[in-house]
Amino acid sequence: MPPPSTRSFVTLAFADELTEDPALLAAYASVFGEGDDATLLLYAPAAEPSAVVDKIAGAAASVGVDLDRCADMVVLATAGEEDGAARLGSHCHAVLSNNPESRLGQHPIYTAARIPRLRAFADQLFPRPTLAEEIDRAVATVPADFGGGSPAFKGQVLGRLITERGLQRIVEIGVYHGRCSVALSAAARRVTGARVWGIDPYCGDVYDDPGQGHELADQITTFIAELDYDAVCAGMLQRMRDLGYGEVFTLLREPSLTAAEHFDPGTVDLLHIDGDHSRPAVEADLEAWLPRMRPGGIVVFDDVSWRSIAPVAADLQARCEVLFSLIDPADFAGHGLSDFLVLGLPIG
Repeated sequence: MPPPSTRSFVTLAFADELTEDPALLAAYASVFGEGDDATLLLYAPAAEPSAVVDKIAGAAASVGVDLDRCADMVVLATAGEEDGAARLGSHCHAVLSNNPESRLGQHPIYTAARIPRLRAFADQLFPRPTLAEEIDRAVATVPADFGGGSPAFKGQVLGRLITERGLQRIVEIGVYHGRCSVALSAAARRVTGARVWGIDPYCGDVYDDPGQGHELADQITTFIAELDYDAVCAGMLQRMRDLGYGEVFTLLREPSLTAAEHFDPGTVDLLHIDGDHSRPAVEADLEAWLPRMRPGGIVVFDDVSWRSIAPVAADLQARCEVLFSLIDPADFAGHGLSDFLVLGLPIG
């Protein structure tokens, strides 16, 4: 049996058991994703590889697991061979099974109930970068230009709020290249069950006031008219996949007010407003999305010093707790060009 090609941390599972108990596969997928340096080795002695793949795909579908967004999986089907699991001991670190008889040498067995401990074991053997380090690296891969250049520092502030408070439903209005989206997604990957929805129509025709009330209105209007929206969108999505954030990030390519209809009242934990910067658009975003926010949720305004945004943010701020504020467009603090406000909504 040749050694399988895997990533660093390898967990052995038995294909037949996952087929019979798809919840075990779902438990694994809840803590390991496509961006993790981990492989689930699916052992299927005396089986045809194509049959194993079909069965695993069916099992995954039955519990809502998207295999395209899962951690690396390798099917080791050995048609015609007797059971040789013991020989795999040197190629794996742990066993995923609800059967206590599935021991493989000295490797620990992790049941569905112990999945968080499996994740902790993987991080112990192969430590992940800190959240701040991951955000720095991710943001560095994203272009910054006249249309947007969210600094890594802002992503770190929001990422820390997401992980420390366990925020699960995160919405960003205005994605563009995705500099803030990658930071939000990096944090969401560290919170079980968390997801990020990016909302952006990637279309210049949706702007009633392309200049958005800014002193650089003419330049903004020209930029919006000449931008290749399809190319920017495609690049953003590919970058998300390359970084391993496809499992937690979903793009809704439609206007903000239309996208709001997909969310039930009181279900959004964090809302980042960074779309159309004209005052009527920002007011409309708040009107549509505030009912979707849970009590005690977080609202973030980007470019809060803009004269079109400042009065709208100030009105909401009067009713909220200021969690963070930094208006530093000249980068005096050395955190990158920063101009954002983070508000905590009332709990009651």
